[in-house]
Amino acid sequence: MKMILSKVHALANLLFIGLVVYSIILFSRFSGVNNNILSIFYITLAAGIISTILNYVLLNTKSFKEIVYVDRLKNEFIVDKEEEIARQDQSNIVSEVKKEIDTITNSKIDGKDKMDKALSFICNKINAGQSVLFFKDQEENKLKRYSSYALPLDSSNDLEFSVGEGLVGLVAKEGKTLVIDDLKESYMIPFSGLGTTKSVDVMILPLLMNEEIIGVWEISLLKKATENDKNLIQNLTMLLGDFLALETQYN
Repeated sequence: MKMILSKVHALANLLFIGLVVYSIILFSRFSGVNNNILSIFYITLAAGIISTILNYVLLNTKSFKEIVYVDRLKNEFIVDKEEEIARQDQSNIVSEVKKEIDTITNSKIDGKDKMDKALSFICNKINAGQSVLFFKDQEENKLKRYSSYALPLDSSNDLEFSVGEGLVGLVAKEGKTLVIDDLKESYMIPFSGLGTTKSVDVMILPLLMNEEIIGVWEISLLKKATENDKNLIQNLTMLLGDFLALETQYN
């Protein structure tokens, strides 16, 4: 409101000066006022007009800068708030997964069914399309499928890779997460445990225990993975790694 009143005031000044100039011109024509006096008056009046115009321009410039600054602060606040909400959501999901894994661990479910249930719970939480979890056979130096989620019925039950073989073996060898993004529909991922997938992004992550590779987790996502999604999945690998070590009695 203050900014609007200032602009109205500036426009009123310009209108008033215009009326004064018009009146003086009419007066000079009919009254025979000394030309030197009129010259001084016109110079003074011109200076006043220029000053008023400059004041109006500066006022608009300042107002524009204030609007831009306020908008920038507003946008930064919104982004910070969204990131805070995303971090809180991540924390909640990790807590829920940890609680579920603890419940499964203490249940009477037998063998690999525990990992199947845990993997299914995690995949539902992060909207995964498919997932395969491999454990590393230390003696054979191979990655063998231990659990899976939503794989086709014709998937091989004895799916395995040597360390360094294919994408799964590469992750086990280098110990680094691999992200395959922007996949087309029904894309066949070569040397992968997923086979043909309709996912958008695929992540293949190493599972660690005491800084040693004990398995690999391959997961396909039904939507484009954001940085927050990737961070969440990275955090979940720690829980899966601990659970896999417990279930396979890794030493």
